[in-house]
Amino acid sequence: METGLARQEFNRILKIMKDLGYKDSDSLEKFWMNNSYKVNNLAYGNGAYGSFETQIKWHFEDYQVIQKSIVDYLNSKTQQAFIPENYRNRIKIVVDFTDWSYQFEGKTYTSQDYGRLVSTYDDEDDKLYYLFDFSGIDLSEVSVRNCIIKNCYFDSAFFDSALFENVDFEDCMLDYASFHKATLSTVGFVNNTTIRGILLDCAWVENLKNLNHNSLPTSFVYTEVKYKWIIAKLFKSIFYKDGLALSDFRGQNHTTFMNVNVEGLTRSHVKTDIDYINWFQSLTGKLFRFKRLRLKTKIGFVLSCVTTKYWSSFAALGISAFAINILYSIVYFCNNSSYHELSVGTPVEKFIKSFYYSTVTFMTLGYGDVYPENWGGQLIVITEVTLGYIVLGLFVYLVSRKVDKLY
Repeated sequence: METGLARQEFNRILKIMKDLGYKDSDSLEKFWMNNSYKVNNLAYGNGAYGSFETQIKWHFEDYQVIQKSIVDYLNSKTQQAFIPENYRNRIKIVVDFTDWSYQFEGKTYTSQDYGRLVSTYDDEDDKLYYLFDFSGIDLSEVSVRNCIIKNCYFDSAFFDSALFENVDFEDCMLDYASFHKATLSTVGFVNNTTIRGILLDCAWVENLKNLNHNSLPTSFVYTEVKYKWIIAKLFKSIFYKDGLALSDFRGQNHTTFMNVNVEGLTRSHVKTDIDYINWFQSLTGKLFRFKRLRLKTKIGFVLSCVTTKYWSSFAALGISAFAINILYSIVYFCNNSSYHELSVGTPVEKFIKSFYYSTVTFMTLGYGDVYPENWGGQLIVITEVTLGYIVLGLFVYLVSRKVDKLY
């Protein structure tokens, strides 16, 4: 099973524990308590520590019980949201954990009992303020709909393959939380909620609300779309009668952004993220509407996708140029009798000469030592020179787009 970046990091440190002698039959809690300093030093460097410390506790026996209770609690709240009256009136159920409780070793613990473990004092009125700290919890595959989650710390938590639909996080902390292959559809980050460093690798992200420099003060992690995926979807858009459906964009090995408004993100340190989201949504929008595009727009879009990965990759342009060069080398080699000097020598020498001639023709250098001797050869040369100028124009335009993004 594919694991996300956060899970890979967790497993890396778990392996360090096993290298230090931990066995599955041992008490994980006891081993961690006795060796946490040594594990942190090996994992993060001397005197340093990271998110593993908050995540590993949820594998202890008592925290496993709490974790399961939280999953059941979230499921019950989602069920409340779908009671006919609530659903019909579009009422969102408040999830603030004040009515949550769990049982351990025959004793019932309330949310206040749990809250006191992580409570702080307000200096003004000396009143306890309960912070429901679920940092590092593993809520993978949880499903939450039509809810408002309030006053919770979920930093470095796992929400891998989870579903959040029509959900608001109010006064929550989701910093460095993992949403690998999760679905976030119509999710808002309200009041003081922060999502700095959030991991959205391979996630479906649709209609996020309240994205601004307060909720997202630092860059986040996402998985970029691959060139071969673009080409595959472009092929289907062109040759399949019905084109692409929304299902063609789900469950991919990259982060999918749909209808994500980034106008509230104004700080320079997230500019790369903003540019990518806008670029991705423009790309997928044209792929989805390809059948309805004008012919001129279709031609330009296909050309940009094939040659430059939709104006984003010098590597794609270089590969395209090399492919054209090789293609014409083969054409010249197979038709060497039409060109001066190409028909002389062994097959290897002929191909090297053909590759050389294709290169200088494509680059419009034209040394004159090899040249076509009939009109058929001349037509082939004309087409390669034309493609050479097109690729040069694409290169200049791509450079200008890259420079524009810097300023």
